[in-house]
Amino acid sequence: MPTIAKLEPRQTPAGGIPTDEFIPRQELASLLADLTRHAELDFETIGYHAEQSDATARDGYWHAAINEARSFLEALVISISLVQRQESMTRFRKGRETQSGFRLCRRYLVEIGFLDLDEELLLQHVYSVASVKGSHQGVTDEAWSRVARRLVWTAGQYLAHRYDAWKSGDRRPDARNLVGDSEVARSSPILTRWRNLLGTFARRLGK
Repeated sequence: MPTIAKLEPRQTPAGGIPTDEFIPRQELASLLADLTRHAELDFETIGYHAEQSDATARDGYWHAAINEARSFLEALVISISLVQRQESMTRFRKGRETQSGFRLCRRYLVEIGFLDLDEELLLQHVYSVASVKGSHQGVTDEAWSRVARRLVWTAGQYLAHRYDAWKSGDRRPDARNLVGDSEVARSSPILTRWRNLLGTFARRLGK
């Protein structure tokens, strides 16, 4: 069982307005406290990759830290998907062995209305950023690791909030019943704010 990182208290500036809770922290393990409430998730795998990403980052193994962050995001998406399907990854992938589990599960979550198309695209972009190999011109390995891990942190926190909302009954129409309809159901204001923040972060990264 991984160790759960202690969450830092929110800071309040002189103006009295609390610091935006959506500013991503560096430690992926700070997300684990929210996820432990959901015993049905594969917390052992999710927590392992979060802890390993933090540990390797502290030791200066930047590429390993990114790889573990990507594995954390993948494990979280896959676990949420398989809980909904109530089946193993082996059975889920049967006949589709050439496709990655992350891709299959991400698309499945769109089909059932857990994610909308924009959210699915954002997860794809974040995963791609965390999958880039080698050095980057004008950017140190440490800086790239920080960027990639913060993107993963933001995506992971969003998924944790979305899963809470989903279990509380915030269900969107099943996309399999929306053939020909270009609009996916609207999300709640707080989830929309998360999605907009993640989109802004991804766009700035691409500049």
